[in-house]
Amino acid sequence: MREMMKKNQLWIYLVFLAAVLLMLPVVFLYRPTETLAEYTLTFQEREITGTYEGQTRSHLPDGEGTFTSDNGKFVYTGGFSKGQMSGKGYLKDAQFVQHFPGDLVDRVGTYEGEMLDGEASGQASFRTQNKAYDWYTYTGSYEHNMWNGYGKLKYDDEFYLLREGNYVDCEF
Repeated sequence: MREMMKKNQLWIYLVFLAAVLLMLPVVFLYRPTETLAEYTLTFQEREITGTYEGQTRSHLPDGEGTFTSDNGKFVYTGGFSKGQMSGKGYLKDAQFVQHFPGDLVDRVGTYEGEMLDGEASGQASFRTQNKAYDWYTYTGSYEHNMWNGYGKLKYDDEFYLLREGNYVDCEF
């Protein structure tokens, strides 16, 4: 009788241990979906307040989700890790700062396109004005927040030159 009780106890212990081991990946990999109504995201040295909806870990964006600024001018959908944009995503930002090399003046405009690890990377468009207040749009490849690869720079005014071809660090 005593030996049978030991076998039953051992059996119960093994079943419990197996259940715990099977649950460990679920506990550590599970990312609940929640809405964070007051979340602040840092991007291009800006603190942007808005709402995040998506997967979280420790009440921080982690996994797939969407962040929308309070004014609606910044919307990012894609990957997050530890509260910051990470992996692939798509951004629409009406106050994107396009940095230019050398003595060229940086421009603020509307960026709409692909992102990779928190940087403009992939196919996108950027619309802004030059110092003479002429509107233009760049459409093409981005890498590390710069125009890199094939792209087209087109002014709204047809009298301006159209630059289509390969760009390296925003230079034609």
